[in-house]
Amino acid sequence: MYRHLSTQGITEFTSAIGRQYLISQFGEFDYATLSKRDKDVVKIINVLCEFYDTGTLVNNKERILLNGPIGELVKQFLAHLVSLRLKPSTINERKHYLSRFIISLCEHGVMSIDQKLCKS
Repeated sequence: MYRHLSTQGITEFTSAIGRQYLISQFGEFDYATLSKRDKDVVKIINVLCEFYDTGTLVNNKERILLNGPIGELVKQFLAHLVSLRLKPSTINERKHYLSRFIISLCEHGVMSIDQKLCKS
């Protein structure tokens, strides 16, 4: 990544640059189809972006939050994935990202699917 950024004259990292790097390397990718090496690259860039945005590194296991009405729907969805016999690692990955989504919704005051995220 450093070589890629330096050849473009980029000397400072931002989360926007990290996301753009992922798009330039993988396009609009489906994480599940990436090789182990490429998944590691995505994870590393995501950690760098999170650190840039928040200034902290949080253990992903501490961040799982599936509370409230939306959390209940996510739990049902995860149970469905189990019934489809998806790999536990795939289910855990989806659980992690859905948890992050729920946390973001809560930060914006959205506690149920009936609420609008943006008010006109």
